[in-house]
Amino acid sequence: GKALQILGVFDSAVNDLFLSPDGWYLVVMTHAIEMPERWNQYDDPDIQAAFRSKLPAKGAGTRLLRYELIDLRTRRSEVLLDSPATYAPADVLWSPDSKSLLLCSVYLPLDVEDQAELQSRRSNKFVVEIKLPSREFVKIAKQGLRPIRWDARTNIVQFDARQDQSQTGGTPQPIYYRKIGEIWEKVSNTRAVVSDRSE
Repeated sequence: GKALQILGVFDSAVNDLFLSPDGWYLVVMTHAIEMPERWNQYDDPDIQAAFRSKLPAKGAGTRLLRYELIDLRTRRSEVLLDSPATYAPADVLWSPDSKSLLLCSVYLPLDVEDQAELQSRRSNKFVVEIKLPSREFVKIAKQGLRPIRWDARTNIVQFDARQDQSQTGGTPQPIYYRKIGEIWEKVSNTRAVVSDRSE
């Protein structure tokens, strides 16, 4: 069979592979082969440091990561989102029907005209749903959350709030969002979410 062509260098030191439930897609974190100049606008110190350090030889990869989507039927790979990923554990959660996935602590592309939106994207990480195959994304939350599970029956996703380094101990607070049609809404009545579990 045809060898798998992956755009980036496969050894990103973050060897997390996220296979869709239907087995059609694989999401991987790879090193960005080049750093688009506009990535320099992110306020992130790690991204800034990567731009300041001497750039590697062409094709050697950079110190920045990104998400790639591999279509296992065609063996083709494409960049999932035109923005850098960070070295935090990759936070990918597939929808039960494999038609979309969540990236849960990610920078968004800076290709927007609106100045307020641009400023927001420069300094914040987001939870987004990316639809396939179009790769359009929907913002769910303006913060980094850790995805726990996506309930196929209720379409409710449980996240954990990320702990700050300064906070020690204590269990992370669960946060719930429900997808209704194309819209995501935060669910505050968590008792209703978990009390009818019948597994």
